[in-house]
Amino acid sequence: ISTLRFRGSWGQAGLQPDAFAALKLYTPITGPGARPAITPLQIGNPALKPERGTELDFGFDLTTLNDRVAIEYTHYTRKTSDAIVSVPVEPSTGFPGNEIENLGRTSNWGDEVGINVKALSRANVGWDIGFNFSRMNNMVNDLGGVTLQSYRVGYPVTSIFILRVAH
Repeated sequence: ISTLRFRGSWGQAGLQPDAFAALKLYTPITGPGARPAITPLQIGNPALKPERGTELDFGFDLTTLNDRVAIEYTHYTRKTSDAIVSVPVEPSTGFPGNEIENLGRTSNWGDEVGINVKALSRANVGWDIGFNFSRMNNMVNDLGGVTLQSYRVGYPVTSIFILRVAH
C-alpha cells in the first residue's frame, strides 16, 4: 500500500421553494361584455418552508503497487425532510392546478467505486484503464398521510404508477 486516506463529511442544505409559491395569485381575463376581470391562477401556501437535507458520506482512497493501481470508494446517505411536493388543489377552493406543500420525507443512499490501473507508463506513451461503478437508491418515507398519484410511501421517488380502469 503506497497511500491510504480515509475521508468523511456531514452537512445540511436547503432547497428554497419557488419565489411565488407562497402567494395567492390571480390573472387578468376578458370578462362579460369585454370588460376586464380576474380569475384565480394559484392558491399559494404562506406556510411553505424550505426543504431540508442532511447528508453523510465516507470512504477511502488507496494506491498500491508503486501508485500503479488506485482505488476510491464512497458511501453516502441523504435524508430530506419537509420535502416540497405538488398536491392537487381541492376543486371547491375555486383555484385550478396544484398547491406546493411540505409533506414528505425521502431518503437517498448509494455507493461509488473507482479503480484506475496504469497498464503502461513509458516516456512517450501511457495507457490507463479505468473502471467506475455506482449504485444509487431512493425512497419516499412519508407523505404526511396524503395520497398522491405520483408518489407512494415505500417506493422510489421516480416511480411511475398507472391506474387501470376495470369494467
